[in-house]
Parts: sequence; C-alpha cells; structure tokens
Amino acid sequence: MKNIALLTIAKGDSKRLKNKNKLNYNGKPMLLWNIEKGLSISKNYFFNSDDEEMINLAKKKGLKIIKREKRLRGNEIPSRLIFKNCLQKMPKKIDGILHIQANSPNLDIKLIRSALKILQLNNINELLTCDENYNQYGSLWGITKKRIQKYNMNKNIHDRKVIKPDCYLVDKSIDIHTIKDFNLSLKQSKYR
Repeated sequence: MKNIALLTIAKGDSKRLKNKNKLNYNGKPMLLWNIEKGLSISKNYFFNSDDEEMINLAKKKGLKIIKREKRLRGNEIPSRLIFKNCLQKMPKKIDGILHIQANSPNLDIKLIRSALKILQLNNINELLTCDENYNQYGSLWGITKKRIQKYNMNKNIHDRKVIKPDCYLVDKSIDIHTIKDFNLSLKQSKYR
C-alpha cells in the first residue's frame, strides 16, 4: 500500500474572484469545507499557501504547513511545480499526494475517499477528476513522486498540456473562479 498524504494548495491572491478561498461559503471560509472533509478521512494532511490568514486557519485545524516559496507565487504558476516542491519537503516515507482543491467546496466526500483508496491500493501513479464529458477538471489530483519526476517543469506550459493520468474520476462539483461559479455552487450545495 502506498503512503499517500493529503494536500491542499491555496494562494492568497486570486485574479478573477478576489480572495476566493477565504470567501464566506455557507457560513465559513470556502477552503475549510474540503479541509474538514479531508481531515475526516486522514490526519496525514498538508497545506501550502502564501497567505498568513489561510495558513493560520489550516494550522488551527491541525494541518502540517508548507509555506509557498516566493518563486512559486503568482497567478500563472502550474500546480505540478508546487506539488513537486511540497513532495520534496514532506517526509521521505510519503509516496505521493492527493490534492484536494480549495475552491471546489461541494466536492463529494465519497469521491475523496475513493480517490485516496485507488491511489493507495492500485498500481496507479496519477489520477485526476474530470467532468461528465471527460474534460480534465482537477478538483482532485493524485500523483506519486515517481510520476511527478517525469514531468516537464517549464512554468510556461499549462498543467493540462503535460499531465497524463492513469485514471479519471467523474466529478460534478463546481470549480469556483468567478462570482457566477460561486453562486452556482451555492445553489448546487442546497440540493445535496
């Protein structure tokens, strides 16, 4: 069985929807919804950010903190670069990570559990969520150290152009980037 840690990355500055990860979403900051789901599954949970307020929220929840390096800050930094950096700072016994996206608060906890089990128990080095049309989505992205070492780390190339998951999981949550996404997600969460 592979040792897979949970990870959430959340930058402080968001381009399209200001402070999106800290917005009040059904009574608490948006990023806490998935952090709390993840903690109910595993305590082996890390958090990466450049924002002190979010770091303090994650610390209070018991997550292990990896502060974002200056070279990995900004709106156009591909997640795979941050994942690789985080994996280098985690204990050597960790084989990979399951990233739980902060801005998909209506992500189903059953999907998180399934993704973690798939990574732990199968010969899979990468999994990714997708929509019903199999378009890459990324509310969950699991990757092993072995796989991330093979990726092109050119920061000018978008993640979608280089990743090659072994497994896709269909996800119906909403990836929030705009106020329209935020309102649609709130509406969807009322029916769950």
